[in-house]
Order: sequence, then C-alpha cells, then structure tokens
Amino acid sequence: MRVKLKDVAEGFTKNIALKDLVFNDGQYPVYGASGIVKHIDSYVCDQKYIGIVKDGAGVGRVALYPENSSLLGTMQYIIPKDNVDVDYLMYALKHLNLGNDCNGAAIPHIYFKNYKEKSFNICVLENQIKIASELKNIEKNISLKNEQLLNYDELIKSRFVEMFGTKFEDISSLIKVGDISSPLIGLTYKPTNVSKDGIIVLRSGNIQNSELYLKDDIVRVKNITIKEDKYVKENDILMCSRNGSARLVGKCCLIPKLNEGMTFGAFMTVIRSKYPYFMYGYFNSDYFINQLTGVQTASVNQITQKMLNDYLVIKPTDDEELKFKLFVKLIDKSKFIVQQQIKDLQELLDKKMDEYFGEDEVNQ
Repeated sequence: MRVKLKDVAEGFTKNIALKDLVFNDGQYPVYGASGIVKHIDSYVCDQKYIGIVKDGAGVGRVALYPENSSLLGTMQYIIPKDNVDVDYLMYALKHLNLGNDCNGAAIPHIYFKNYKEKSFNICVLENQIKIASELKNIEKNISLKNEQLLNYDELIKSRFVEMFGTKFEDISSLIKVGDISSPLIGLTYKPTNVSKDGIIVLRSGNIQNSELYLKDDIVRVKNITIKEDKYVKENDILMCSRNGSARLVGKCCLIPKLNEGMTFGAFMTVIRSKYPYFMYGYFNSDYFINQLTGVQTASVNQITQKMLNDYLVIKPTDDEELKFKLFVKLIDKSKFIVQQQIKDLQELLDKKMDEYFGEDEVNQ
C-alpha cells in the first residue's frame, strides 16, 4: 500500500539551543547532528523516535534515537503512528533521500512541511518488522567493515610511533611545523556564489575517516576569482581548522589524484610539504593531538595559521618519508578491498530499499 508520510507519522521541532543548557545537568541525553552534546535533567520524547537534520551541513540525514532523550533545535522529531514500526519508517525516510532537494543551497534547511507529502510503500506491521530486521543486518555488516577500516588506521598510527617516536622524545630534534610545511587558509565566498555547476569547495564534511569524501554534502561555487594556490593538489593535506564542534578541529586527510579542480573553504586549511606522508601521520598522531589544548576561543573552535606554524614536530629524512609512504600505500591497498566490500553492501542495501519502498507495491 502506498502512503504519504503525514498519514503514518508526525513531525515537530523543539527550540533547544546548546547555549541554553550550560547550567542544566542530568542523566538524559541531548543529541545534535554529530551525536550526544549534553546530558540534562529532562527529556522531550519518552519513546524511540527518528531524528532528521533540518539545518546546515548534513541536512536531511536520518537516524534513530532512544527513548527519554531530546534533540537540538537544528533537528526535528519524527514519531510513527499506530501500527508503524519505527525502524521500518527510518529506512523508508532514508530511501527518500530528503537532503537531495537542498544540495547547492548556501544555508540549507528542510522542514516536515517540505516532505510530509512524500510517499512510500508500507505493509502490515509483522512484515515491517521483518523487513527492518533484514536491512538492519546489512547495515550491521557495513558497520563491521567500517570498524575494520579504523583498525587499519590504527596500524598506520602504530607504525608512525615505531618509526619516529624516539625522535619526538628528544627535545633537541623538535622544530616548528612551519619549518617543513606551508599552511594555506581557504577560500571565502558569498551565498550568491553557490551554484550546482561550479567548482567544488571542500569543507569539513568532505573528510570522513581520514579520507576525502565526495559522495554527498557537495558545495560548488562560480563567478568568483580563485587564485592558483587555492586549488588543492595531489598530496596536499586538507585540515578542518575552524568549526563550532571542537572534536572536528584538526581532522584531516591526504588529497589523492583528483579528476577535476577543487578549492577549499575558509574554515579549512591546506598544508603543503616535501614530506606529505610523514605530515599526514603526524597530524593523526598523539604528538599533534596533544598540542591542540587551547584551540577553543570564546566564539569559535579554531587552529589559526600562526598556531599551526608554531606546533612542534620533527624533520624526517627522505628515506624515512619513503618508507612511511610505502607502508601507508600498502595499508591503503587493504583498505581499498574493504571499501569495495562496503560499496557492495551499500548497493545491496539501496537495492533492497528500492524494492521495499519504491513505486512497486510490496507484499501485504
């Protein structure tokens, strides 16, 4: 049976701002787009529910949240009506790809009124539960593969410590980051520059699991002058240097060979060095992370260009750079196999969701 979202669910928003919760402490979690942001003494929803990012980066992203919890005002609640399984509804909403209508917007927003007329297939409750369980198992396998990727990243970190740890312990070996690299601040652009057919502007959302991520959350600009040094190059290190969320500041990736020209936003920094693989390992190591204390200011979390230049590092030899590069390349081959497995599982998940929620009627 084909139904409209408004007939099987209710949507609403609560204007909860993080700044208003500073002195509110308790046991009930408050979630933002990136996860738990605070525990307070009350909650909005006493049942399991769906949350959708309605403002900013990641708009339209869907996730399931536990009972006795709340969402920030940048997200909205979706509550299933009677005889509608919350897990089934979550997958139906994922299938609708609600954020697609916002791609290219300067400050994207999406509200329940914008998509309440969207339709999908629904079946009897018993079959909903079975379908949701099948889809959940596929997602579980994807999560396990993603954990495997994280383990490979840990191998790279361990190898970095093995090769360079003793040098970091020798104070006389320490120099400044600015001595062996050149940080560059990104492009400033206006909302009027945003276009669906312009140059890609890389932002924090384009770094996922220490790799360049270009599947979604893409912003393009045109009718703006972009200097040559504002185009990213192969072996550049792209770093999030300014963000409202402190945990995102400092995350980075190594830029691979690209199929098209790309620039990077003002909240990002590109680091260019003769030792890109060493610097990539350094920025993902505790030697760098432990120096990030104090990146929070009164208004924003950031690493300024001066701060970055002044962080302490060592200078590797050309031979050490080559050896570490070969190790990273070897791990990358193993990661590629796992990433392909993740891609196959994701395609299976998408195919199943098309079957269950698409235009064709499902078995009642």
